[in-house]
Amino acid sequence: MPLGYEPDGRTLTVNQAEAETVRTVFMLYLQLGNVRLVKAEADQRGLRTKVRTRANGRAHGGCRLSRG
Repeated sequence: MPLGYEPDGRTLTVNQAEAETVRTVFMLYLQLGNVRLVKAEADQRGLRTKVRTRANGRAHGGCRLSRG
């Protein structure tokens, strides 16, 4: 599931907290104009990827954002 959305049956709903992270990343890119600088600023602000729980109960994600 992409950052900023949650499944809701067969549709998606906006996750407001994650959507704010997405808006912040786009705002940073508009301000800085450089992906490397955006990543550095995102790291400084503590922005992280979405945490997902697998079927077996293990969680993964919550990592620093990457250029990819």
